[in-house]
Amino acid sequence: MAVRLNAEASYRNLMEHYFRESGMPLGVLAERMGVSPGMVTNYLRGEIVPAPPTFLHLRALLNVPWTESRGLDYDYVQLLVLAQTKPRRRTSKIQDRHVIPTGVPDPLVAESAEELVEKLREVYRWALRPSYRELEKRSGGSLKRSTIGDMLHADNKVLPRFDRYARFLETCGVKDLTYWVTAWRKLAPPDYSRGHWMAIRMEERLRAHAQ
Repeated sequence: MAVRLNAEASYRNLMEHYFRESGMPLGVLAERMGVSPGMVTNYLRGEIVPAPPTFLHLRALLNVPWTESRGLDYDYVQLLVLAQTKPRRRTSKIQDRHVIPTGVPDPLVAESAEELVEKLREVYRWALRPSYRELEKRSGGSLKRSTIGDMLHADNKVLPRFDRYARFLETCGVKDLTYWVTAWRKLAPPDYSRGHWMAIRMEERLRAHAQ
């Protein structure tokens, strides 16, 4: 079967369009699907390809008109074909029926703390710019709106504490923090001693799980 080269972009554009048209808050959609808001974001962006029943459920919740569903269904099938040709990696949270998300910003290209902070802003955009209130709710209150605002402010050039850094990434739907932990340890100031200790412990757990 020939795979249309722009299937991923087309699928993402259509899903984001129908999500906006539905007017449904992300949290409500996630609750009705029985998954996390971050997972729904991954579904909408095509970063994670849902199983067919999950896709059909999502399409129904978004009220995609039957007369317009053919193009979306076609793109979805193409993504399934692509997913079957990609190798799967082991992760701590993604179920076997999902593929590893693509398109997540790469933290390892950052060469300074300032550039890594910019990668956090890219993650926020990748997550479809949820409101700070929504992120605070997803984090269970461990991230306050004011903290998130300071972290993402255009003038901010300082890396957040490791616990806030990792929690922000998880809250935005980043499933594999391995490279993000490595980047933080490389670029964080030496006086972040407690953060370095926490990063080392998390890195050890991630490596142990991957074995």
